[in-house]
Amino acid sequence: FIATYSGEDDVNTDHVFNVLMEEFDCCGVNNVSDWNTMTNEDEWRQENIPDSCCVNMTSRCGWDYFNPDVDEAAKEPIHESGCLTKAVDTVKAHMQLAGILALVILVVEFIQIILLVL
Repeated sequence: FIATYSGEDDVNTDHVFNVLMEEFDCCGVNNVSDWNTMTNEDEWRQENIPDSCCVNMTSRCGWDYFNPDVDEAAKEPIHESGCLTKAVDTVKAHMQLAGILALVILVVEFIQIILLVL
């Protein structure tokens, strides 16, 4: 996703990535520096980060984030952790619940089989 990111919300992959970053409060795959290193320069200006990375999302809040000429104090606060870590943590947190649900379904199915045989 990130290599082809263009910032256009009408592009499906860009929209999905923006929603993911907004929901998980994250930025990039591994961390915020992905936008400076993994993007295609023809599609995305590498000094920018998407607005969906900003803590308080406003239009162009992430622009010039990697620009060394911009004062650090003038930059908007952003989510610096990567989305991959956040997604894996979320899956791990819900793994026990998914296992219990699967076990309950298995027991119910087993009971139905027994009742059909009798």
